[in-house]
Amino acid sequence: MKIDVRATNWLRPFSGEAPQCPKCRSHDLQSFWHSAVVVGECAEPRNAIVMMADDPTTVPDENTEHLCRACMSCLYAWSEETADAA
Repeated sequence: MKIDVRATNWLRPFSGEAPQCPKCRSHDLQSFWHSAVVVGECAEPRNAIVMMADDPTTVPDENTEHLCRACMSCLYAWSEETADAA
């Protein structure tokens, strides 16, 4: 998974009701809602950004609810914001 260490937000913006994979543009995705960071795919980008951030306190914490999306075509995975807070 490629991580943009210049970012302070480990979550991409909500991609809508019918999202596309940002790598291959496929619509064949799986989405999972998490109330907090879980071990694995969604923890890695957040941890890397915290380690590289000039001010780690500006990075949204691990208790931020989010969606984990995974492309079934190219296997790319990413985390993004929810449409609205639960």
